[in-house]
Amino acid sequence: MTSKKLTTAMLTCGLLLSAALPMEAKAQTLIITGDGSYYSSPVADKLPPVNNPQPAAPPQPQYQPQQRPQIQVQSRPQPKIDPRTQWNPAQASPRPGFQIWEYATPQQPLSPQVKQQLAQAAARGNKTLLEAVKALSYYHPEMAEAIVAEAAGLSQAMGMGAAVTTSAIAEASAVGSSGLYLSLGGAALVAGGSAALLGAAAGSGDETGGGAAAPTSSADPDFVVDLEFVLSGGLAQINADAAYSRSTGSGVITAVIDSGIMPNHADFTGRIAAGSVDYIDGGAVTTDLTGHGSHVSGIIAATRDGLGIQGVAYNSQILPLRAFADEDDPVDTNDLADAVNYAYITGNANIINNSWNTEGIFINDIADQAAFNLAFGPLSTALQNAITVGDLAVVFAAGNDDNNPEVGSISGMPLLFPALEDNWLTVVAVDNTNTIAPFSNFCGAAQAFCLAAPGVNIISTIPYDIATEDRVLDGLTAFSGTSMAAPHVSGALALLLDEFLGLTVQEAIDILLATANDGFVGYDPNIHGQGVLDLDAAFIAVGPVSIPASLSVSGAGFSAASSSLSGSPVFGSSLNAALAAAPVITLDSYNRAFAGNLGQYLHDGYDGFNASRSFLNFTREKARTVQLGEGTSLGFRTTADTETLFRNEKTGGTPALRDLRLTSAQNGYGFTAGYNAPAAQSLDGYNSYDIAAADMVIDSAVGNSYFSLFAADDNISFAGHMSWGPGTFTLGSTYGTVTGGAEDSGAAFASVAEYGLPLGEKWNSRFQIGAMTESQGLLGLAGTGAFATGRGTTGFAGIGFDYEISSGLRLIADYQYGLSSMQGAEGSLISGFDNVASDSFSIGMTGENLAAKNDHFGILFSQPLRVNAGSAHITTPAMRDAEGNITQAAQNASLTATGRELNLQTWYGLPLSEDGEDSRLKIGAAFRHQPGHIKQADAEAIGMFQLSHKF
Repeated sequence: MTSKKLTTAMLTCGLLLSAALPMEAKAQTLIITGDGSYYSSPVADKLPPVNNPQPAAPPQPQYQPQQRPQIQVQSRPQPKIDPRTQWNPAQASPRPGFQIWEYATPQQPLSPQVKQQLAQAAARGNKTLLEAVKALSYYHPEMAEAIVAEAAGLSQAMGMGAAVTTSAIAEASAVGSSGLYLSLGGAALVAGGSAALLGAAAGSGDETGGGAAAPTSSADPDFVVDLEFVLSGGLAQINADAAYSRSTGSGVITAVIDSGIMPNHADFTGRIAAGSVDYIDGGAVTTDLTGHGSHVSGIIAATRDGLGIQGVAYNSQILPLRAFADEDDPVDTNDLADAVNYAYITGNANIINNSWNTEGIFINDIADQAAFNLAFGPLSTALQNAITVGDLAVVFAAGNDDNNPEVGSISGMPLLFPALEDNWLTVVAVDNTNTIAPFSNFCGAAQAFCLAAPGVNIISTIPYDIATEDRVLDGLTAFSGTSMAAPHVSGALALLLDEFLGLTVQEAIDILLATANDGFVGYDPNIHGQGVLDLDAAFIAVGPVSIPASLSVSGAGFSAASSSLSGSPVFGSSLNAALAAAPVITLDSYNRAFAGNLGQYLHDGYDGFNASRSFLNFTREKARTVQLGEGTSLGFRTTADTETLFRNEKTGGTPALRDLRLTSAQNGYGFTAGYNAPAAQSLDGYNSYDIAAADMVIDSAVGNSYFSLFAADDNISFAGHMSWGPGTFTLGSTYGTVTGGAEDSGAAFASVAEYGLPLGEKWNSRFQIGAMTESQGLLGLAGTGAFATGRGTTGFAGIGFDYEISSGLRLIADYQYGLSSMQGAEGSLISGFDNVASDSFSIGMTGENLAAKNDHFGILFSQPLRVNAGSAHITTPAMRDAEGNITQAAQNASLTATGRELNLQTWYGLPLSEDGEDSRLKIGAAFRHQPGHIKQADAEAIGMFQLSHKF
């Protein structure tokens, strides 16, 4: 409520209590109040038809403007409501626009938080410190004296030349005997235990240089919560700061139909749109006799310039349309109708803010559309056309009728005209605890399109004399009312419409309703409607989030939650290194675009070495062997109870078969078939080197690296060999899944041909060539959703040597190299991976009978399989325009692993029993450089030992 509340004469008959009036009925009076409380409107008995279906009614003559009666208004005092104290009407205001009352709150010491805020403000200069004292005294009246004392000490310590005395209080205001007077650098502020808010007058020539220029771009990524934000009152409560990194309202115009505006108020610099209209005096709007329109406009769009207050959408614009004069003049509904029509026909407005309503007449008092049209005449038609023709957002104050359970009649209009609801918001007022204000109406039957917003003691702009008065001291004040709540919502709409291209006003309204805070104690939909305005939630995606895969928001898309691209140990961190910064927008259920990057969907290759798994491998018992005939045996092993990593989940953790292997060799021919066994061990590598996988800390260091990619579980492998010429020919294959990142790369199949050729008595060589196909990935890399991977193919070749240095001592070496490619799945944003080169190597020495009979040892230096070349081609959705078109960006990036894993390992085994089975000692150690081929990864060392004895 404003400082004055204007009312009209009461209704002289029961208008609106029935759907129709006698034909001879004379013009009656409805009360329409600015701030939900102080304006009036005439009602004529002859009204034009409205463009919406109406019940049949007798024909009526055309309404003529000259028939409108002029309504006399009378004023009555209306105290400003503060939730903390009772207003003291005996206290006189020393300046226009300011009200002063006494607090019974006892003074308390300064809190550490407030002390820190004052220190930060003092570091920024006189003006900021004065603003801090002003704001903090207002919000913490119980500490007011301590705040002023602390400010005085800071100003003296920092050489600001402050003078603090307990006298001369009356010079500034009659705030009570406990007040203090603070003078800093030519500026003055009054604060104290009995003062609420009087304002600060900033002296000229301050070192801060005065007000900063208004922002010129919509987004404000450097926005910080400061005193200007805090002083504005309701901004923190609606989480407005969460929106400013995205939007500040640029380009959006809000028509404010009210009492005018002070156009040369410093807080409106650059914020007033061209084309304002004064329907009272004619011409452009140049005045505001009550201050109401200026106050409302400041809440919406006061500029952020480092001084005073800021609006919710401080880079948006106001179109002032003056339809209300002062408290002694009547209000003409034709003026209101003309202002509404002008807003959407000529004024290019996106939003109409209406901080006025009917007083004493509520939406449930009006029977139907005919009665409403009869009551409001051209205003009803204009409001309907503003939505059905102009497609504007209409925001209305709910009314200030002391917690009446229903909203004022105009603000509840969509209940009678359902076609208006999607473009309409009605706003009730709450205090800073989200408690409904004692003056505010409830949402009631209008709750589906009703929101709550701050409306108690909201500080905003009022007119002042720029020649003799100060912008801050005399150009700001606190008002309360649903008039103050409504512009918070209008500003929020401006922020949404500015940021999200193509967002309709209906969608913006629906977003505010859907994201309103309804989780606070005391929430009641009959009171608060859909909840309290929450811009933090409004600027977060609503509903399912998708990644657009076409050139339009109406085209195909993929669930963002189900979209990812996971690397494998072979790629290291190359995906993130090359592609993390690539832009990717997502769309929510309103097709709002949210900027992001590809890094959100990338999961780099994990470290392929698992210490726990390696330890189980190192300490496990040898497979049991069953002889099936001459040269044929069946080996198998069951999981031990402690081997939880290998338990079969389908059998509830009961022992499952592993390392099931059938071998046969006769007359130069042989074969090996395996199930749930390491595929690489089906080939000759381990057998040729006479190395047991269980002897090694890193068991993938020898053998075919591409076969080593297959998971040890759920695979089937086969290898057949035969003597061929001077050497041995082996053909092996495996079918199963490839170990990878977070996503399943699908089924994979690989085949290899190997020829082992002796090169003398001590030299042996092996030559390999093979191919691998993965149904949904490449070398373990796999993606889903928008980044779904298709078929990957790899061709590889390898060469190996071993040399017998002496009896039982051999030198071994291996090298493999492969070329791969992959296409994206149908519809995927992945075009393909090309020319992906990978390699691995190992070199070492193995021996036996070194220190004791039948002991064995080894030392091995190796590089696991690593991608050393290749490129990825991905198309990402980078932005959308207002028409819903998607702009895509091509991403071409190197896949070379950022690091190179190099491993050095050694092992030693000593049998402690004659057969070497009942008792044994095993020791192993490994050092890993840049594990997982990740350059930034820390080196690690692993040590293992086993001492076992069978009883």
